[in-house]
Amino acid sequence: MFSRREFLESSTKAIALAGGVAMGLESLVGCTLKETREDITNQRWDINPIILIPKEGCYIGGHHSEGSMGLWINAALNAKDYGLVIGKVPAFWDFSIGWDSGYNDRFPKEECDYLINEGIIPQVKYQIYPFANGKVKIFKTTAKGNYDEYIKRFIKQVLDFGKPVMFVPFKEANSKGGYWPYAGESSRWFKEAWRHMHDIFEREGANTNTIWALNYLGTCFRSARNLESFYPGDDVVDWIGFTVVNRVMVRQYPWTHFRYLFSADYKWARHNHPTKPLALFEMVQSNNRNQPKWIRKAYGDVKKRFPAIKMVQWWEARFRVEGWGIDDQHFSSNTESIEAMQEVHKDPYFIGAPLAFLEKYRRD
Repeated sequence: MFSRREFLESSTKAIALAGGVAMGLESLVGCTLKETREDITNQRWDINPIILIPKEGCYIGGHHSEGSMGLWINAALNAKDYGLVIGKVPAFWDFSIGWDSGYNDRFPKEECDYLINEGIIPQVKYQIYPFANGKVKIFKTTAKGNYDEYIKRFIKQVLDFGKPVMFVPFKEANSKGGYWPYAGESSRWFKEAWRHMHDIFEREGANTNTIWALNYLGTCFRSARNLESFYPGDDVVDWIGFTVVNRVMVRQYPWTHFRYLFSADYKWARHNHPTKPLALFEMVQSNNRNQPKWIRKAYGDVKKRFPAIKMVQWWEARFRVEGWGIDDQHFSSNTESIEAMQEVHKDPYFIGAPLAFLEKYRRD
């Protein structure tokens, strides 16, 4: 395991490339941006206003699956079960669809209706995986219109749903390797694919209830590529989100605090796209004896150091790391971690469901 000093020194070059911020990690620790919580309170967000941004505080989200990848639709009831464990029902609940559906044209309306009726915002991570043995350039073929008929069928169901949904296409598109079939594809084609899909949603009238959220692989990962090169444009992005993982059960990653893992990405986003709220779509620490301490410090830092984070979501799953085996990311099987989660979520800064502004969408 690296020492903290070795980790900081080895990270300097990577951090300098994480969106063009030419400085080492040490200078970023503590987020030396000249912003205060008052600045964030007064921030005017350039987003679809269908989801209200809290002036003070941060929504909580959740995801739970027992699979080795955690990339299929999860039973909506899990959101309430999750809330019983931590003492607060999450305001967002993650559905990941498309892992084995090829050309994706199904919107999970039934599950999303259930969530809205509980005062929870559904978050749909959308993928297109053509069955072509990994030889298809997914971003390019999407941008060229190859899947428009499937996207339009999906959109019709979004329109029929007619309620707020956070839409996250092509999760972690800036990954240069790994299990995603589009990993390593051109950032140019990713941006064109994103904008092409956004244009179709716009023409069909589906953007009124759709919140477009970008899910980056955080630059704490060695496989992450330059953030800015994968940014489709302020006019087609509502939220900017990240995957940030302290995967210490796998030898290639040293143990370190959340604030060191995320400071560079936060600084990049606040410097380059300050009108966009930030989200942690996946925040994880491996399930070991240090997990409770990491949880307390991570949620504490979200509140104290990163006020532009407006949603934080734990990714409760077991994850297969290629070549390294399974990394257990659950907190729910660790008694001390459950206590830590319950403790941090007692703070009213972390906002759960039901959300009052969803009341008009709920059943009578």
